[in-house]
Amino acid sequence: MVEILERIEEDVRKALEGVKISKELIDSDLGNLLMIDQNPIDGIKFRANTEKFLKSLAEENVQILFNQLCDLQTKVVDNMKLTMLPDRKTRLPRFRSVPRSRPPTKWEQFSKSKGIQKRKKEKLVFDELSKQWKPRYGYRRADQDGENWMAEVPGNKDPNTDMFAHFKENKKERIAKNEAQRLKNLMKKA
Repeated sequence: MVEILERIEEDVRKALEGVKISKELIDSDLGNLLMIDQNPIDGIKFRANTEKFLKSLAEENVQILFNQLCDLQTKVVDNMKLTMLPDRKTRLPRFRSVPRSRPPTKWEQFSKSKGIQKRKKEKLVFDELSKQWKPRYGYRRADQDGENWMAEVPGNKDPNTDMFAHFKENKKERIAKNEAQRLKNLMKKA
């Protein structure tokens, strides 16, 4: 197997000797597979046939880049020949700026100061009424609205108070409060 690879490498070297191209002002960064041709452009050939001139220039430069890649160290992994690229010389700019870390929300600051850690809730809970395990949220959840057909009225309230309407009103207030807090957090971020 090794002899075959050595023979193939020797054949490749011989084939590359026929396509060796040399230019003086070439700067290459093989880590980025980048090559910069700083040779002056022949204006007469460029104006005569622009497309043909640019195509031939690109072919020459790509051939030089491939010749340089073939000179690099290689290794065989899973019957595949890999070329080991050197470290990058040119630092390329990012398309977008580096993302800034977002400031912690009010709750995150509070939980950190109090040492509160987030715990994952179980998805299933045991429903005492039906004596079954049911999902905590969503369809057929435990303690669904229709199952609580009775609500206890506290001793300090009027006995004719509609507790179900009271529960709905409290829930609406909690939702509104959470939404207001979410908007405050968004304003802090901006």
